Amino acid sequence: MNIVIVLTQTIDSDNKFQLEVQKEFPKLKICRVLAEERALFGDLKIPAHGLENLIVKTVNLLPEATKRAFTAAQKIKIEEKIDSAKKLVQERLNRYKNLAHFADGFPLGADALGKGAVYLFIAKEIMTVMGIRVNKNFFKFAKDAQPLLRSIALPFVISEGGKATAKILAKQGGKEVGKRVTAFVTKLIGKTVGKGNIVLAPAVGFIFGAYNRRITEKIASAFIEVCAEFLRNELDHEKLSEEEVLDILSKNMGNKMYNVQEEIEYITDNDEDTIESQERILFKDI
Repeated sequence: MNIVIVLTQTIDSDNKFQLEVQKEFPKLKICRVLAEERALFGDLKIPAHGLENLIVKTVNLLPEATKRAFTAAQKIKIEEKIDSAKKLVQERLNRYKNLAHFADGFPLGADALGKGAVYLFIAKEIMTVMGIRVNKNFFKFAKDAQPLLRSIALPFVISEGGKATAKILAKQGGKEVGKRVTAFVTKLIGKTVGKGNIVLAPAVGFIFGAYNRRITEKIASAFIEVCAEFLRNELDHEKLSEEEVLDILSKNMGNKMYNVQEEIEYITDNDEDTIESQERILFKDI
């Protein structure tokens, strides 16, 4: 008989009881679970944990026919996670009318991370609500997630060859993007596109400079799709480190961004809000 021992209400790291259980039943699998977030006092909370691990262990013990039915049921749960993530994004976009307003919701000091902070903020929240392992420290997450920002930018970067010092020729709705935006993108892409001149598509101005809701929403939706594919394909994702998770998501986001590149460029060229968006800059260029 296949049995998984589930230790519920595991709100601390004390594993003495688990060790005793292992002594009595050395061949059985044990899962520590807290099904719902537990509020202790003030703002101190213990997040739910262990359910994904329990699902993986359960699937591995099921007969093939039952496993297929169980997996189908889990796909429904992924759809629920997608719906929750979409609602979260809409809530954030409805609350924050521009990037400067958006920045008010960042952790203290996050604006120092530059113009990509908004996407890191959204990505971290999407991963959290979809149950994907993510560093709770926003600044540590932001440092590890730089490849994710590069995956957003690269479809709109062209390497022309020529001078060693890159010359950024970007437009923002018909105007040149400010120096801080170009400096941010140049540093972000680094040596990714080689040593030649770098030309940025106009969309870059609305991704990392001015605010355009439709573009922000399009990028967020693409990342939700990437996270959903990750959950479908990586049944043992809880065994991955936070860095490994971000590496997979970043590579897949790069592919997804090339798929939505034309849609974003169309919005840049045709959206009526782009003229108004020119004035909505997160960090003023002087």
